[in-house]
Amino acid sequence: SCASCDEGSAPNADKGKCETCEAGKHAEAAAAACTPCDGGWVATPGQAQCTQCTAGKRANAENTTCLTCGPGTFSGDSATTCTVCDVGHAAPFGSSECDDCTSTSRLGHKVSADKSRCEPCAVGRYATKNASACVACPALNQVAAAGERSGSCATCDAGSAPDDEQGTCVSCEAG
Repeated sequence: SCASCDEGSAPNADKGKCETCEAGKHAEAAAAACTPCDGGWVATPGQAQCTQCTAGKRANAENTTCLTCGPGTFSGDSATTCTVCDVGHAAPFGSSECDDCTSTSRLGHKVSADKSRCEPCAVGRYATKNASACVACPALNQVAAAGERSGSCATCDAGSAPDDEQGTCVSCEAG
């Protein structure tokens, strides 16, 4: 006779006994067979339902576990891959979106070496247009303030000189 199986299992090939669904597959009670999980959904052995991988994670190739997206990558719900952030964008471990290091609120920031965050440039340096690096001001009479304020370099007026420690122009002493 045909076996009627509990959830998480299905009849074997000769229909004589129930076998637990393997990881990456699921079965409702009395199902005729174990069904593979859809992409971005996972199951451990013996599951009635697959579980969705949430934003910031992706399913592995076998649909057996959700893996967290690494720094510089992101995903939405039910993902099978983590997407690399665009140039000038960063994302910490397990992100659902990337942070735009080139935005006006992030002037003077560059993408960190591990691509996980936007970090401020040091005094005397400014961020390149694509936020890939912090660079020194090109001219000797220019200065850049630290972090938020250093989207570019300011040219010091005649009679003043850059003070890279302060990130400002200072008046030259007479004489």
